[in-house]
Amino acid sequence: MRIFVTGGTGYIGSEVVRQLVARGDEVRALARSDDSEQKAEGLGAVPVRGELGDTDLLRAEAEAADAVIHLGSPTGTGDEAAITRAAADALKVATPYLHTGGIWSFGNTHGGADETHALHPPALTAWRTAIEEDVLAGPHGVVVMPAVVYGGGGGILPGVFGEGRYVGNGEYHVALVHLEDVAALYVRALDAPAGTRVAGVTQCVQAREIAAALSGGHTTAETLHDAEARLGREFAEAMTLDQRVTAVRSRELGWAPEHRDAVAALARS
Repeated sequence: MRIFVTGGTGYIGSEVVRQLVARGDEVRALARSDDSEQKAEGLGAVPVRGELGDTDLLRAEAEAADAVIHLGSPTGTGDEAAITRAAADALKVATPYLHTGGIWSFGNTHGGADETHALHPPALTAWRTAIEEDVLAGPHGVVVMPAVVYGGGGGILPGVFGEGRYVGNGEYHVALVHLEDVAALYVRALDAPAGTRVAGVTQCVQAREIAAALSGGHTTAETLHDAEARLGREFAEAMTLDQRVTAVRSRELGWAPEHRDAVAALARS
């Protein structure tokens, strides 16, 4: 397949590209800098110089591709919603079009949930919902919803739970997925039925367990106020959601994650 990928040199995207190339796909990756071009080439992809705001370029690549995986994010531009919507509108002409959402969109799940759960996104990601609904209403759209990603020497967990910190009693659950497993889900999701959401989550672990794993057992409880001061109000709200999600549709696609013990992996890291 000829697959166009945005965000293909980022944390998740690099692993997605690596897996696509390994299975023999021709991958074209959007690259906004010389460094990104070099990284895309190193991964075995053909770099396409441009930005997420270059909608004519995005549409042309999408029309020429057999599939599009949109992982790019205009973080820090100040126009995230407008740029993301315009990019999605340009890219969703592809068949299929995989659009990246996130597990936080489910909000507090109040027990178990799967991909059919109602959406109650926190303020941090609420603007994404309308864009995702438009994607799903189209003829070719699939929304992939990664949990908090760990592994591969990256991810946000060390910064959030630094020095073993968690909020309150730490009993809220954080949905997690390993980098290699979530990348494998994107590959599987190329065969997902249009109009569906697929969740990338393997475990939902209590915050205090994550904090203990990352700190060698030396944990500290902090107030939500302190977490908001340290992380930012909206980000702290998202990271303290209580989420227990099962990836039913993802498993139906044949997704079989290999990394099933996040606590042990985090402790080793």
